[in-house]
Amino acid sequence: MQALNQWVEENGFDTAALYDADGYNSTICAWETNQPTKDLNEVFGKILTKSDTSDDEVIYWGSEKKHDISAWYEGEVVVSIRFRIDLRESINELIISLVGAANKLNCMLFLTGQQILINPNVFELKKYILKSNAAKFVQNPVDFLKDVDDDQ
Repeated sequence: MQALNQWVEENGFDTAALYDADGYNSTICAWETNQPTKDLNEVFGKILTKSDTSDDEVIYWGSEKKHDISAWYEGEVVVSIRFRIDLRESINELIISLVGAANKLNCMLFLTGQQILINPNVFELKKYILKSNAAKFVQNPVDFLKDVDDDQ
């Protein structure tokens, strides 16, 4: 198996290939030849509790109201692994766990809102979380919405 880190390096950390023609992020090209060698239930089940779903194309851990991790499939092939962090909650332990999971899976972190790929590193991830629109909104929703309105 070619490591996802190797895919990223071969593509020069360029995120353009990770977006489809309509501008939506799609990591299929990175995952199609780079399937996880670790059991995702074992890796993510230690971070968040597995959730029930009736959709056979996705496995969820966590809660849609708080933090969650999702693994999306086409048949037996992983096409995307995503996580969502609720910034209204304490996140330090979660970030450490997510970075550890990314390292176990030999993955990079694709931060879609900032259109960048970073190595799984707690300090790097925190730095970009603090720059995110979600963090700006949580810190001051009124100012964030004013800024959004001003940008249009």
